[in-house]
Amino acid sequence: MEEAQKQVEIRKQEVLGGKGNEGEFEIVWCVFDTENLNNNPTFNQAVQVADANNYSLAISNPAFEFWYILHFESTTRPFNNGKEVKGYLKKFINNYKESMTVLPLLVGSMSAAISRAENVLQNHPDGGNRFPNPSTGVHILTAQLIDMSPSGSVHF
Repeated sequence: MEEAQKQVEIRKQEVLGGKGNEGEFEIVWCVFDTENLNNNPTFNQAVQVADANNYSLAISNPAFEFWYILHFESTTRPFNNGKEVKGYLKKFINNYKESMTVLPLLVGSMSAAISRAENVLQNHPDGGNRFPNPSTGVHILTAQLIDMSPSGSVHF
């Protein structure tokens, strides 16, 4: 973990131009697409480093595509891995590929997805787990970005 923390400090200095003025940031977000939390040996270390630096986390378990699914339905059905999540997403976006632009397909249901993500976390059967399967924290980041945008709430 020391090496990871050292890398965080190096990046801070690079971003701040060596000034050491950490007050230039209100918030730093780490977005994790775990793909399979149980088979990711560095995940816990990354979370510890983020927590130690007061970084906000937007973690999707078991895959980022779970956030996309929440634009269409709410579910706490566990998934075995990211591949299974992507296959399930094809129920709603039948030609889904990781490289495709999905925002136009999701933008109209952003508010619903945010509400569904909150409900999933509040009512998850595995609620004792910080990052239950399935879950996402992307809704918190998204809501903050919408709030920061002068016209965000009008569009979403």
